[in-house]
Amino acid sequence: MYFENQFVWDSVICMHRQRWSPSHQGRSSGAFACFGDRIPDSQKRGMRGRAIETVNVRNKEGEAQRSDTLSESGCGGVDRYNPAFRSSMENLAISLAVDLAQRHQRSPHILEIGGGAGELAVNLIEAGSRVTMCDLEDNLNMAARELCVTPKMRFIKKPAQFLSSSDVSDRIDMGVALRSLHWPRYEDAKKILSLMAERMPPEAPLVVSIAGLGSAMAEYYPFREETPVEQRYAKVRKRGKPNFNHEATLYTGAEATGLLKESGFRIRSVSMTTSGMYNFYAARNG
Repeated sequence: MYFENQFVWDSVICMHRQRWSPSHQGRSSGAFACFGDRIPDSQKRGMRGRAIETVNVRNKEGEAQRSDTLSESGCGGVDRYNPAFRSSMENLAISLAVDLAQRHQRSPHILEIGGGAGELAVNLIEAGSRVTMCDLEDNLNMAARELCVTPKMRFIKKPAQFLSSSDVSDRIDMGVALRSLHWPRYEDAKKILSLMAERMPPEAPLVVSIAGLGSAMAEYYPFREETPVEQRYAKVRKRGKPNFNHEATLYTGAEATGLLKESGFRIRSVSMTTSGMYNFYAARNG
């Protein structure tokens, strides 16, 4: 699959600010294998103590173009419009948008839950899509804000669980919810996904990442899997961010899978990153 810059992604590994440690080795191989070649043990040892994203890029002739690593600062401050600094799930969403535009010969309508500053929304629009983005806060950057005054982008400022059919009256050709569905309660997350499914045609793609009980956010989390997921809603903290104080629902892999299935989706592929995020590529049930 080739992007406009004629690069093809060979492997993209995202650690999202999680330090490498031996405790991750048991669950890392799935994330490494899902989006590309297995990273050699020697390279993994070089990752120790660093939050990095490793990207191997080849041109059409198969020649190595570049290999980048991010420093301990993680993804903060990097150019998110540069494909070398996008996550594998962001690149998956963009490539699916390109495919939808080519197959349907029109601009597909994408609903993005969360989205922060709007970097992914801008990339999706550049790939030929129309984007409706829902977020609790208005943190849009200048590029996204400028697009909001055009028919290409619409921003809805409200908690996603309060979205209604009138908010999303158009057909949804693809749903995207990256690092956002663990913030509401379980029933609210199911309500969000069910609304998306209601507006999506059969086999329409869904790209989701959701935090697990093995994620970095679970370090101070008061619940474990013995507590029913419907009751598992509590404040999480982030190391190095003393003012971070948000409530979340953290999932087991089976619970996250069940959430999507109960909302009307079937799983096409799933992986787990070394930071404990579950990545899902799903489709609306036929």
